[in-house]
Amino acid sequence: MAAQASATSMIRHAALQFRVRSTPTVRGGSAMNLAFHARWNLATCTAALALLSWSSARGAATFIVDGSSAACSDSGSGSVVQPYCTISAALRDRGGPGVTIAVRPGIYREQVSVPASGAAGSPLVIQAAAGGVVVDGADDFGSASQWASFSGDVWLASSVTWSPNQVFLDGARIDSSSSAPGSLAPRTYRWVSGSGLYVNSGGGSPDARRARVGHRNYGFALSSRSWVVVDGFTVTGTEDRGIHLSGSCSNVTVSHDTVSFANKMGIYTTGASAIVIRSNMVHDCNHHGIALTAGTTGCTVEDNESFRNAVPGVRSANGIYLYGSPGNVLRRNRTHDNQDTGIDFQPGSNDCVSYLNQSWHNGDHGFDHLRSTGTIHACDVAFGNYREGFSIEGHSSGTQLHNCIVVDNGLTTSEVDLLIDTTSTAGFVSDYNILWNSSSPRVVKYGLDFYTSVALYAAASGQDAHTLQSDPRFIDGAAGDFHLRPGSAAIDDGDSGAPDWPENDADGLARADDPATPNTGVGPVNDSDRGAYEYQPGVNPPPVARLTVTPSAGRAPLAVVADGSASTAAGGTIVSYRFDFGDGTIVGPQSPAIASHTYAAGTWSCRLTVTDDRGASASTVVEVAAAAAQAGADEIHWTFTGPTSVTFDWRGADPTIRYGLTTGYGLSVTAVAPSPMPFSSSGPFWEARLTGLRPGTVYHYSIGKAPDHCFRTMPAAGENFVVYVEGDIGDTSNYSRVGAVQSLIARGAPAFVLGVGDLTYGNANGQAAVDNHFNNVMDWALEAAYMPAWGNHEWDSSGDDLRNYKGRFDLPNPQTSPGAPVAGCCGEDWYWFDCGGVRFIAYPEPFTSATWPDWATRVRALMDAAQADPTIRFIVTFGHRPALSSGWHPGDPGLLASLLSLGASHSKYVLTLNGHSHNYERSVPQSGITLVTAGIGGSSLEQANGPCPWPGGCPAPPWCAFRALHHGALRLRFGQASILGDAICGPPGSPGGSNANDITCAPGDTLDSFTIGEDLPPVPAAPASITANEETRLDVPVKVADRDGDPILALVADLSALPQRNDARFTADPGDSTGLLTWTPRHGEAGSYTVTFRAANRMAGVTTTTLRVLPGGQKALALKSVGPNPASSTLSVAYSLATWDPARIELLDSAGRLLVRHDLGAPGPGQYDRDFPEPGSVRPGVYRLRLIQAGRIATTRVVLLR
Repeated sequence: MAAQASATSMIRHAALQFRVRSTPTVRGGSAMNLAFHARWNLATCTAALALLSWSSARGAATFIVDGSSAACSDSGSGSVVQPYCTISAALRDRGGPGVTIAVRPGIYREQVSVPASGAAGSPLVIQAAAGGVVVDGADDFGSASQWASFSGDVWLASSVTWSPNQVFLDGARIDSSSSAPGSLAPRTYRWVSGSGLYVNSGGGSPDARRARVGHRNYGFALSSRSWVVVDGFTVTGTEDRGIHLSGSCSNVTVSHDTVSFANKMGIYTTGASAIVIRSNMVHDCNHHGIALTAGTTGCTVEDNESFRNAVPGVRSANGIYLYGSPGNVLRRNRTHDNQDTGIDFQPGSNDCVSYLNQSWHNGDHGFDHLRSTGTIHACDVAFGNYREGFSIEGHSSGTQLHNCIVVDNGLTTSEVDLLIDTTSTAGFVSDYNILWNSSSPRVVKYGLDFYTSVALYAAASGQDAHTLQSDPRFIDGAAGDFHLRPGSAAIDDGDSGAPDWPENDADGLARADDPATPNTGVGPVNDSDRGAYEYQPGVNPPPVARLTVTPSAGRAPLAVVADGSASTAAGGTIVSYRFDFGDGTIVGPQSPAIASHTYAAGTWSCRLTVTDDRGASASTVVEVAAAAAQAGADEIHWTFTGPTSVTFDWRGADPTIRYGLTTGYGLSVTAVAPSPMPFSSSGPFWEARLTGLRPGTVYHYSIGKAPDHCFRTMPAAGENFVVYVEGDIGDTSNYSRVGAVQSLIARGAPAFVLGVGDLTYGNANGQAAVDNHFNNVMDWALEAAYMPAWGNHEWDSSGDDLRNYKGRFDLPNPQTSPGAPVAGCCGEDWYWFDCGGVRFIAYPEPFTSATWPDWATRVRALMDAAQADPTIRFIVTFGHRPALSSGWHPGDPGLLASLLSLGASHSKYVLTLNGHSHNYERSVPQSGITLVTAGIGGSSLEQANGPCPWPGGCPAPPWCAFRALHHGALRLRFGQASILGDAICGPPGSPGGSNANDITCAPGDTLDSFTIGEDLPPVPAAPASITANEETRLDVPVKVADRDGDPILALVADLSALPQRNDARFTADPGDSTGLLTWTPRHGEAGSYTVTFRAANRMAGVTTTTLRVLPGGQKALALKSVGPNPASSTLSVAYSLATWDPARIELLDSAGRLLVRHDLGAPGPGQYDRDFPEPGSVRPGVYRLRLIQAGRIATTRVVLLR
């Protein structure tokens, strides 16, 4: 969570601080005919733009942009069904207060110039609906047809008719050149007017190097706009600035954006106020990363990372740059490896506050001040910068430093950690810092004097009396990790009474006392630490083992080098490396991090074990393939890793997967050996990551020479999708019902399957069961993603330790839990992902008593973010152990308490799924959460002996809504406002045996149904009206959509209003999603008739169409007569109307100017007479009388007299 400064310290800030408070509404429901309906309204939260996320006010609209959708239209409705193609079109039509423009993943080659503002409490939100929304300032020149060979390796793109500032090959800039086109050096370009763009790619056509050519100045441009949010985008390749705020913008938030390869600044403001620049990543720009200029004030710049920004040929680019911009707050930013300074306060940037910022490895200073007064630094860190850590010069009086750590700056340039020149000593206040260099003796320059001793400097200046000159013991300062090691002099020795002292550290963690360190700090919190991070005492965290084996595949004998040097130890230093090459050769323990070996033919697991200086150890495994194994591929399955990426895992000889939008494929990936390596068989096992895919898109694929199959990338936010859930599965060699359940799931064609633990029972039934399981699930796993949670049978005996499973899945957002098995370490103990507007969060096995409390603490932030995210509809958790159960395994009270606590504070958290008990069971809502056990995937059912098969007793406990002992699976259909759950009946059990059922059903029947949220009715759509003449056929098309994705069960038409003995006929298609009404009205049946169309499933929706039949001979729109003409008083007009549309009569002068208008209403086809008084204000003369209806016009001349 974000750090909050104390109320007293924040009074002086021009940027106001806000805390978010949401009010959850009551949730709940009741069971009716095996269906549970939980309805609720999500709480509406009004907050300032400083909030992390935005909730639109009631009634505000969200419009969708999806340039990848075949149905998109820039003149459309902006709905899920017909989204806009471009962001600009959506803003053009819909931009304004309270509107959210939700942009789905894809590449948008446009400059988004925001045309409107929002309003206080009702901002205009432009938001990426998921990751992978790219606004690219460069055009794609990756097609061979765009290039022609010119000379040697030089190619010409004649269609580039503008002068580009940037050209990219393989995602990197190439240099411009003034050389003649035929003499261009490799990786250079030149544009010639009238000819085009010449590029030397260094070999081959530029299209093969993914060429892109700069074309648009900005990604987002806002001029004089207010109350606008730009959130979650990737902005890249712009010809000028990435995100550009000009013309005194105010109350604009730029957040969670990644800006790269801008030709100038990444994020830029001029003359702005109350701007929030939050949680952005800005890198590789050709100027400053983030710039506040020309009177920008009252802004907050927080939680950003800005790095590798550089102006070609001139050292001047800073990570964060302020010029003439007073009264701003900078906090928790990380700036590093910039060409000039990390954070730069240039002239006129007075009275700014900087705290918890970290600036390292920059090409000039960590923090620079020039003619900027009154800057306060609290808990900032400057490390390893080329010159001074803090440079305060050029009349920068009144600067303050408190609780800062400044280390190893200017080591190679004879500079110092802290410089205060003679013009800036006035009002300088500094204390309780750490100034230390590991080699250079000089640490401070005060006025004209250098000091190697902080004590001498303090005596001379009267400042820094309590500042220390000692190693702060960063975990890894060179890598930008400024957390403190045990024994750091910074621990429990800060000044919490200093100005703008932050209550929490840069991680958002509260101050913590280290029992091993005396509390020598001052102020109200005497155990606070100096620097950006508070030391968190506790158990020594294990190191992280990282291993590379080069090469990892090849022909035997295969000479390799195993390298563990990337391993780290957060709690100490790695002191030994042990390499087990898996073929009987072991090297170490040893202090060198590298070992060499030669492999014979085979597939081998190379294991590295590292141990730190406090005795903690960790291992990792890399697979090395030195020969081919069995032919073909099996155990094929895949996982979602993001909206535009998936990972395939399989076993077989061929490591290649081909894929593409058609069976022609066109793309391929060579897989790598997974880590950790599964050990259920000799493999070889492969893992291939497919990235850069289109969201919500079907792809064909083939592994090796296997048959073609399809996969579909993750549904995007707003899409309906289907999920199946099964747990306690096993394999067909040990459990006869497994195959039938997998076939049942395959027939349901889910987007993905949640396996809620106890997947294979390999520890009980042998390792062959593991391989067999992954072949059994290929019934559905070839085309549906496999998203697992671990069960106790995956790890709780010596026969298994999660390697067989972590090595077979590449899970999104993987997390590590305390106490997880070391051999299966690290990560993937639980994970989370967003799919179709639903946040799915796995929970881990209870490895130790600390595991679930750790999960509950960490997952709260994920739920907080989902609760605040308007694109997230629901939160669902899943794991193996039950929180409530009347089955064989009782629920865990601790887990239940954690889930209920989360549910009480997160109204979107509505469902949790588990296995472990081999039965199906659903609860009534508990704190708004429905708990479902689905341990019915195929292994033996579990029941008690005696008349009641339920260990929890009979009748069912009050919290139980439904339960059954029967194999099958749970189907979940996620819609726009609801989750529809159905327990689907699988194969029957054995009466009187170990798989006895307590309910009778046929495979495919629905055992139990429930609804969470609001079940929306189907929506039939038909034309509002259709007009035709007598004896002319009328066709009325009808389409039906269900926003929850429910199948339409009936579509009918009520034709009772039509004339008797009509020939009307309504026909619906077999799926009842479309229909057609045909009718030919006879002579004499002119008139208006209403037809009602009704679509139904669980609910019903209706729409009507008015059929307007014109009488014969009355088809023309005409002005029959006007009299008298000339007229000196009332005009009598006879006219005929042709349709039921509204009509009007207008009087125009000879120049065509409208003088008078009379609306006639919509009386329908026919002849009419009407008197119109002469307009007294009209002068005598010749005029035109015009009759208008449905775009048709009839005119006549009229003379008016006095």
